[in-house]
Amino acid sequence: VHVNRRDPDRPQNGPLLMHDAGTVDGEFVLVCGGLNIEGAQGEFSASDRCDIVDDSAVLTPLTDASSMLPLPLMLHDMTSLPDGRVLLTGGYTTVGVVGEGGTFAASDQVWAYSSVSGWERVGSLQIARGLHGVAVLPNGDVLIVGGSTDSRSPLWSGEGATGCAETLNPVTGEGALVGACEDGIDGPLSIPVAMPMLATDADHGVLIVGGLDDGNDSVNQVALFVGGVPE
Repeated sequence: VHVNRRDPDRPQNGPLLMHDAGTVDGEFVLVCGGLNIEGAQGEFSASDRCDIVDDSAVLTPLTDASSMLPLPLMLHDMTSLPDGRVLLTGGYTTVGVVGEGGTFAASDQVWAYSSVSGWERVGSLQIARGLHGVAVLPNGDVLIVGGSTDSRSPLWSGEGATGCAETLNPVTGEGALVGACEDGIDGPLSIPVAMPMLATDADHGVLIVGGLDDGNDSVNQVALFVGGVPE
């Protein structure tokens, strides 16, 4: 096992925190985004940098424009797709430095990365969110569940948690909400949560487990997404 290795001749991407990663074409891992600490008083911004990790286990920053994130992001989700691409959904983006007049907001953008084309826009989420869970469904669509829809806290937090779920076709970009979802808050989950854990079973569906509620309390909720409806 190789731990904490970087190419010493390349610049560092900064601390890897609130970032995510996915495997591209089964050949290398793409690591993108995260939190940049800008000062001692809590100033911060999101990162648009990406690194790759290959068989040498060296973390190497990418420098070409097509490999940089299309917008700075933190607390987003990167999911490996069966066709070899990595799908990026949601997260929080920043304009400028938060704490020094910059802004911080949930993103609804969906992008896909391939080793041939870099990042290409796929579409938009029905609800802008970060800290959500994503799973690939047997039909190739993806399920996006829970998360936080507002930006009251820059840290891992259940504030603004949503019970809403949606599906997205990562090829066409077409998506739809799962059931009713009033004002981007209520939804098919009985308890709205951020940071749910998802696991896929080809025979039974997607298991949705736990998370943080709006009061930042952990919950023991378990739901099963079967045939388009969480149960």
